[in-house]
Amino acid sequence: MRTSESGGIASMAFETTERRSYSRMQLRSKKLVSLQGTGSPSIYSCKNVGLGGMLIEGLEPLAVGSMVRFAVRVGVDTVRGLAAIRRVTSHEMGIAYTSLKVEDRAKLRAFLDSLASS
Repeated sequence: MRTSESGGIASMAFETTERRSYSRMQLRSKKLVSLQGTGSPSIYSCKNVGLGGMLIEGLEPLAVGSMVRFAVRVGVDTVRGLAAIRRVTSHEMGIAYTSLKVEDRAKLRAFLDSLASS
């Protein structure tokens, strides 16, 4: 929060910082993401992805803290794992991976490397 030089609060301006361990890559075309774990399976669109999580959008965001199983197609492979919903807006959710098998992390890394080199 910023304050005026006299010590009073001039205007409230809250600043947030990203706390990601890994950078995210913007996708040229959106990838479909399937989520399971909070009712019936739902399909969302992935806007960006990284080794630590992804930003997805859809009409029915889930509650922060929800745990879900996810599947997303990356190139010719499908990456599956567990994730937690960390941030929610009206149509977007930031999810953080909580469990990825070694082979799924390798598929994701190869996909991200191919995006970075093209």
